[in-house]
Amino acid sequence: MSDIIVRAVVAALIMMIMPVAGIAQQRLKIFDAHLHYNQEPNPFYPLERVLDIFRRNNVAGILANSRPNKGTHQLVDAKAPGLWVVPFIRPYRTRDDVQNWSTDLAIYDLIVADYKRVYFRGVGEFHIYGEAAQRQQVKRVVDFAAERNLYLLAHCDEAALSILLAHNRSAKIIWAHTGFSTPTARVRELLETYPELTGELSYRGGLTDGEGKSSCSAPTRGSTSAGLATTPSCRPIAAGSRSFPKRRRGASPTAMPSGCSAARSSKPPAEARPRCLIQL
Repeated sequence: MSDIIVRAVVAALIMMIMPVAGIAQQRLKIFDAHLHYNQEPNPFYPLERVLDIFRRNNVAGILANSRPNKGTHQLVDAKAPGLWVVPFIRPYRTRDDVQNWSTDLAIYDLIVADYKRVYFRGVGEFHIYGEAAQRQQVKRVVDFAAERNLYLLAHCDEAALSILLAHNRSAKIIWAHTGFSTPTARVRELLETYPELTGELSYRGGLTDGEGKSSCSAPTRGSTSAGLATTPSCRPIAAGSRSFPKRRRGASPTAMPSGCSAARSSKPPAEARPRCLIQL
């Protein structure tokens, strides 16, 4: 009987200790670097449920782009406490625009009109492959973004990526999914060759080790990602933040998650943004 009592007391002590250990472990903040809140015509989840999902999962920031842009407008306008929304203009109204955006002149007008909302930090995600990136409207969009210090979130193959980079040397491109299957060594070469090129790791594995550093033997320049954040001195391929363009005059401030240190670089950005864990 005494043995049973002893085991019961030990079990009770373990149950008391476990919550304390859980509380002591710091909850890491998450930045989702590739989020769509699509509405065709209605969203699968209502806005309040989406925001609740963010809160429950400690999502402190999102790179938001939606089809149509109404979803992104709603995420910005919600001004949810503790949520940093980085809004991008997606050049899509319906699913058909995924194929047609680069030839439909009305899409350029859509981008210009949405930009007047003053809070957008980039254009994309858009899909483009191979020689289609040579189209005049694609260059026009690249130039529009470069002239306004906006990022471009491009879902493309390497051939199209090379064309986008050649359109305007000032263009800042985030390579969506970092090319999916582009060899790691080639990704490293591209990031080192093009200072304004960044990668993000949604649907892309094999580029980082368990510490969030490049899995290549040689160090790699930092990038926006869906991987682990590390210190800039590691020159990671999966850094937890980028310095997005400074908010234009008249734009309402976006919520910035607390508990994250500012990103550092050899050339201080106009507006430092938090370094957080990014994962999907």
